[in-house]
Amino acid sequence: MMEYFKKEDYKKAISQKKKLSIMYTIIAIIYGVISAVVLSYYLTLPYLSQKISTLKTIFYTITVIFAFFSVLFFCLPFKMVRKYIKFAGNLMQGRQEESEAHFLEYDNKLVEKEGVECKTLIFLEWNKYKNDYYERRVLVFNEKPFPEFIENQKIKLITQGNFLVSYEILKED
Repeated sequence: MMEYFKKEDYKKAISQKKKLSIMYTIIAIIYGVISAVVLSYYLTLPYLSQKISTLKTIFYTITVIFAFFSVLFFCLPFKMVRKYIKFAGNLMQGRQEESEAHFLEYDNKLVEKEGVECKTLIFLEWNKYKNDYYERRVLVFNEKPFPEFIENQKIKLITQGNFLVSYEILKED
């Protein structure tokens, strides 16, 4: 059985979240120190000094850079990592279903599930209640490559919430 989603991926995401938090904290401390130095120097200047406008320009520039950094380089990646960690935690704890299906095709169109971008594998699966085949769409992470399947290949799937956890390629009888 090939594991598509591994518990190591979950642990890597947690360590990535910690690294992002530490990096942001360090940069916020550096911004706070620079702001304190600029403010303390500003308070020591005499009224109507020529250097006041220069200090304000430096402070405003640093603040704008810090704000852009906070949004673009921290908030967005941090938010994505948090959603991935939550989704991966649900994958590890949820009830897993086992089924057999024939692979049809790959679908590169991005689908969002619980804030995580996914691609789709399309299978033809037998429904024992309706006695008919139906098309089943199984999700995989966008960052990971598709598993290598051949069209009409019989696959044993283990899914959780219609998301591929592991698979096994079965030999045709």
